[in-house]
Amino acid sequence: MEMRVLIKKKAGFNGTTPPTEGRGIPSGKFFLRLHPRRWSVGVFRRENKVEPYPLKTFAISFSLKGINLFKVFQEFLQPTVFVFILILAGSFLLFWKKKQGIGKKLIILGTILFYLFSITPVADLILKPLETRYRELKTEDLGRADLAVLLLGGGDSDVLRASEVLRISHMTNHRTKIIISGTDPLNPKSETAEATRRFFTSRGIPASNIIVDGKSGNTRESAKNVKEIVGKDPFFLITSAYHMERSIKTFQKAGTFPIPAPTDSKIKGKYNILDFFPDSENLKKSDLAFHEYFGIVFYWF
Repeated sequence: MEMRVLIKKKAGFNGTTPPTEGRGIPSGKFFLRLHPRRWSVGVFRRENKVEPYPLKTFAISFSLKGINLFKVFQEFLQPTVFVFILILAGSFLLFWKKKQGIGKKLIILGTILFYLFSITPVADLILKPLETRYRELKTEDLGRADLAVLLLGGGDSDVLRASEVLRISHMTNHRTKIIISGTDPLNPKSETAEATRRFFTSRGIPASNIIVDGKSGNTRESAKNVKEIVGKDPFFLITSAYHMERSIKTFQKAGTFPIPAPTDSKIKGKYNILDFFPDSENLKKSDLAFHEYFGIVFYWF
């Protein structure tokens, strides 16, 4: 981990520390020290010395090798996370007598939002604009391209996306060339793309028809890498319906010519009384929708 701590010092504090402090503590560790009169923050350097600073105003910037920080930040904007933060903040304020009113309001707001995001009609309402933009690929569309690009996203969705690729391949008598693109951004060493390739070959698709791009950690990287392979040739773009809007825009912006082939639709359409009870699956759908909307905004700015 690399960490930089930017501190605005208090007047009269020189930022020094007796050399005895920090001994025996591993190098590179971040610490926050509480003091009766002031807080201090610092980083243990290689020579095991501490440089404390008063915590007046500060900002911390850091980077984790091998981890996409955009993905980490994106997680905090999902309903399950920010609703939890609302309720947690409200709970803490209940212990502060002057702020108990605000704390109660935050808890009530968080509870209402939790209920709304966890029922099927609301989750579908949020997700519907993303899923209804493009229709499923029909048999008459198969002559429009000889290439298919499969975007991997992790989890159960990859199974349904791969199934759509199998359908296209079998309907074209394995004429379609397949590009498998993507990896787990939080685990770049994962071999998801290779595992998918083995899945295809075990089901009759010739290995010579498959190209693996296992380096792309997000949609933008996939678009860039795929362009180097396909150039100006049109191709079927296979991904989940909720992810298609962002994917099409990103690939078009990269200068390619994708043909949408959405799958893995998650909206229900018809509801009964049970759909108004909280369900963890609906929280996942709400998270997916917010993830996509944020991604669309991010990629275009």
